[in-house]
Amino acid sequence: MSLRNRIAASAAAAVAAFGLGTGCTAGNDVPGGEARPATASAPASPREVQLLSGGALAHALLTDQEARTVGYGTNGDRRIEQEPGQFREPVVPESCRPLQGTSPHPAQVSASMNIHKLGSVLVIRSIGIGRRSAGEAEAHLASLRKALDDCPTMSVDYADGAPVEERKTTRLPDVTAGDESLSYLQTWTNTVGGRGVDHAVAVTVVRCENITVTVMSIGDMPSSLTPPEKAAQLPVNDEALVRLQSDKVRALLDA
Repeated sequence: MSLRNRIAASAAAAVAAFGLGTGCTAGNDVPGGEARPATASAPASPREVQLLSGGALAHALLTDQEARTVGYGTNGDRRIEQEPGQFREPVVPESCRPLQGTSPHPAQVSASMNIHKLGSVLVIRSIGIGRRSAGEAEAHLASLRKALDDCPTMSVDYADGAPVEERKTTRLPDVTAGDESLSYLQTWTNTVGGRGVDHAVAVTVVRCENITVTVMSIGDMPSSLTPPEKAAQLPVNDEALVRLQSDKVRALLDA
């Protein structure tokens, strides 16, 4: 599997496992950009448990016309899965598995698509929405939060003869959306065709009731760039895009 395909497969696996996200009403935000830890919740109502079928999840994804209002486009490829897609998962430390898209609380149904910033070809972006059973959406965010604390660095081995990737994970400010959210950036370096290439993946996950929304952006750049040049090219999950998608999800939840 090529490097680019490994990155794309990793993104697809993560989107399928994470679900999608952006907000409802602000809930668990606290000063300093940190979200409060998930707490035990009361038994979910039938509405919460049965919320959104696979078809409704796909309908909740932004249309091309909607995405263009904030400078993005879609390719019309919407995928619906009753369970997360099956990908060959790389070997990572057990405590870091949630960051690789292997969740102990997989979405019961998920819908996802690729989306691109108009005029740009350097970044792959994916959006996914996932429905989980009562309490599992909160547990999923909690497992991600713990993995972020436990894994400032992690080794990723695809067992295909390529060098083991040493990824660095950095917590990013949470978005003001949903009942809770978290964002992080993973960076690592590979050698491709004898040249060093730096890779970065920005992930934002937001929970609204038992629906999770994940927005993911993947970019790469020559390792020869200066630190300021690399910083300027790091992938970013546009908050306007996240909020637009979450508003559409929220409208379906409230319907």
